[in-house]
Amino acid sequence: MPPGTSTPKIGGDGRHPPPSRPAESERILLRAGLTAAILAAAVWLAVVPASLFLLLYAVTWKGRALALGVALSATALALLPVAAFLARRPWRAWGRRARRAWGASLAIGAVLLAPAPFLAPSGTGGDAGLRVAHAFTRPGARFPRTSLANLLPEVDQVSAGLPLARALDRHMDGARARRIRGLFLPVYRDMARDPAFRGIGSVMTWAYADAPGYPFERSHYAAIVPRRGGACRATLLFLHGSAGSFSIYWYALAPLARAHGIAVICPGFGFGEWQRPRGVETAMAALEDACRRYSLDPERVFLAALSNGGRGATRIVAAHPGRFRGVALISAVLEEEPVRAGVTEGAWRGLPVLVLHGSADDRVPWPETETLVGQARAGGASVSQRVFPGEDHFLFLSQREQVLSKVARWAAAEREAPVRSAGDHRPRLLQRALGVRHDDAARLAEGGGPLQSASRGGTPPLRVRVTADPGTGPSPRRMRQQPQ
Repeated sequence: MPPGTSTPKIGGDGRHPPPSRPAESERILLRAGLTAAILAAAVWLAVVPASLFLLLYAVTWKGRALALGVALSATALALLPVAAFLARRPWRAWGRRARRAWGASLAIGAVLLAPAPFLAPSGTGGDAGLRVAHAFTRPGARFPRTSLANLLPEVDQVSAGLPLARALDRHMDGARARRIRGLFLPVYRDMARDPAFRGIGSVMTWAYADAPGYPFERSHYAAIVPRRGGACRATLLFLHGSAGSFSIYWYALAPLARAHGIAVICPGFGFGEWQRPRGVETAMAALEDACRRYSLDPERVFLAALSNGGRGATRIVAAHPGRFRGVALISAVLEEEPVRAGVTEGAWRGLPVLVLHGSADDRVPWPETETLVGQARAGGASVSQRVFPGEDHFLFLSQREQVLSKVARWAAAEREAPVRSAGDHRPRLLQRALGVRHDDAARLAEGGGPLQSASRGGTPPLRVRVTADPGTGPSPRRMRQQPQ
């Protein structure tokens, strides 16, 4: 053995002694650091590309600030374990640079993100002539002010969502996406300048929850109600289409309230799949709540549906015959089964129906819609229709003034007309209300008389007189029952 060297210590079993505690601690710290670095890198890869994508497509300074703040904060998170690892020799110089980058990213990100909750819309709106409000049929429900859908302006969500839609929607190509962007963004800019809608915010958070099947708030509706001129002349229950209840729809419908005295009630139903269970109940609950809350006349209510809202409208007509003064279908999706159910129920008989559609609509082709509208007409519906040459599925925004003008004139003509003539839907309504045979209900609807069948529960037959207010016609809400 060379001089000056020490003999290594060997344990009693002939092996080298176990490593010292400092070496073991270093390995544990190294594993923890690597794990933290991997997790931070995963977060960075999940967040930063999406934030940069949003930064590219955002059109408001709020959206850009939020996107940049999130990207920098995620970068700071990813740099933290790197800076800690490089603090050791021989990488201390690199560690100092990493710490500076981490501090700068964290500071700038915090400055950009900190104001976001304070700049979120309050959820209130309206002006001297118009009441614009969020309302809920469920006690305790609240407007989601601090949700991501309100921290990020809705216009930025739409602008960034259109490129994604090209990958998910077979009807969407580059030209179509640019056209939709050109239709939506100017209306959003006008909305941002309108004091009545500037702070109303968005409820798209519930559409995003519903899309993958998570629970969402079903009790919300937006109300646009005139403040002046006494009672409203009429009420329009509006069912939104696919992708959710965009605030741009509320703003687009506001001229009906401002210029024509028509209160507009816009219930939300998640992603807009109104054909699912509770779709009809959600819409009707919003209507009944709004009539009580805003003192609206329940006898002068129109139903309107946009796109996929047509699936809900036809089901509502079949389930509630005689409830509406008329139905407006705008680029509406119609299905044969609920339309035929309405025919069976007598719900279409005498019902005014306004159909507005684009001849170039490739999502809901007009020939298919025309066939189903023909079934409603055969069931007694009084159909008025206008097909806009060359217009596609986004007729509601591309021809907004013409659409609203047509709806307003049609509603003005129909709201003063007598409710449907005797002998149409009333037998079915009376049969449901009293639990009697259909022939007895039909005889009663034609002028009254003794009922031969007993009502539900085995009670004795009833003699029923139906009274009607002038100009409104008989209604099951106005029945007086007298024991025979």
